[in-house]
Amino acid sequence: MTRALDAADDPVVAITELAGSTSPWLYGVRHHSPACSIALPPLLEKLKPTTIALELPADLGTWIPWLAHPEAEAPLAVAAVSARGDDLGFYPFADFSPELVAVRWAREHDVPVVAIDLPSSKRPPRGGGGREALGIVDRLHGPDDDSWEHMVEAPGTLGDPERVRRAALLYGWALRLDEARGGGVSQLDLAREQHMRNAIAKLTAVKGARVAAVIGSFHAAALLEKPTLWQVPEPYGGETKELVSSLIPYAFELLDARSGYPAGIRDPQWQQRLWQTQREGGEVAGLVAGCLVEITRHVRSLGLPASVPDAHAAAEVAASLARLRGLAAPGRRELVEAVQTALTHGELLGRGRIVAKAMEHVLVGRRRGHLAPATPRSGLGPHVAELFAELKLPFTAAATIDPVDLRLDPLRSKLDRRRHVALCRLRACGIPYATEAESNAQAGRESLTVGWRVKLTPATEAM
Repeated sequence: MTRALDAADDPVVAITELAGSTSPWLYGVRHHSPACSIALPPLLEKLKPTTIALELPADLGTWIPWLAHPEAEAPLAVAAVSARGDDLGFYPFADFSPELVAVRWAREHDVPVVAIDLPSSKRPPRGGGGREALGIVDRLHGPDDDSWEHMVEAPGTLGDPERVRRAALLYGWALRLDEARGGGVSQLDLAREQHMRNAIAKLTAVKGARVAAVIGSFHAAALLEKPTLWQVPEPYGGETKELVSSLIPYAFELLDARSGYPAGIRDPQWQQRLWQTQREGGEVAGLVAGCLVEITRHVRSLGLPASVPDAHAAAEVAASLARLRGLAAPGRRELVEAVQTALTHGELLGRGRIVAKAMEHVLVGRRRGHLAPATPRSGLGPHVAELFAELKLPFTAAATIDPVDLRLDPLRSKLDRRRHVALCRLRACGIPYATEAESNAQAGRESLTVGWRVKLTPATEAM
């Protein structure tokens, strides 16, 4: 059930307060937003902050210099896991993540970055938060959450950084208003925001400080000097967990929202290429055309007919949809709908699945990150990497993009016996890497060999 907005819930007043805040200066983002990433550097150049306050758990801030290292290649993730081996969490960063853009800018300009979020070791369980009362989320969210695309990403193609900042702040305020007037903001978010407020207060208390807060746009209203849509959280008496953290390579397919990552974004490789195109001053329409050519080529490689006229027709559809929707250039939604119209030929199965596979190849991608040399390692990772190198087991991202099937003979080979024991130990420790194949008994007969399927994931390196 929805109700009308209160007179006090004026978006014009809200955006005036949010965009006009100077202590701190607020830059509300959506994680992994190309538009926010492109707009941030010129705004920071103009502001010339003395400190950047970053939405990252305070106990993970030691990894910021290694994230910003010039030899580190995204995507990367800061991983945190309890000393007991549970409560594994990731904080991923890509080139098009505004947070990573901020720390790289800070390194280049010798500006300190402070992680201001509630430490991971002190996080209370998420609770509260009920259904929306105003229906703003339902009104904003269209197919594939295209509201963010229309409000923020599309204006980003016009080259107006301040417009992008204001649009992102307004979007976050609207979602927060819906939650606050509904079941209420969760106690976890309130506790996080209280910690961020305290950290920012210390930073802004320094004479002459110009603090730029790069935070999720949902939290911006709570970080105003006089916060709105915020209340003091209930005391949390839970225990403080002992955590082990690490910086690990990450993967594009895990950044994709369809992987189950709550803050994920659709089609990371498309977002990466969009960010690169806008940063270099290229035309988004040209990027769309290039993606369509690649999708068509991949469909052909999978054995189905797809020609240049098909790609041209899809490009025309994407451009027409952009004009119809009043966009400066076609975006991801227009690209996807153009492919569905011009390349699937109305077949949801069969040809449709082949086209979907081609789209995944071109738009999601399989990019892997790489750590800078000398990056500190923690957890079992260094020992396991050394052991697997000795046992000649695959333990690099490049070697295990796809699962690798192994057939070991532990009864007759000393090397295979050591491999089998190592894989059994990993499984006993709950470290995701190897799964044993079906029973060794085949057709009622015992087998001397053992089958394993191995695949390296970020969760493996985080343990």
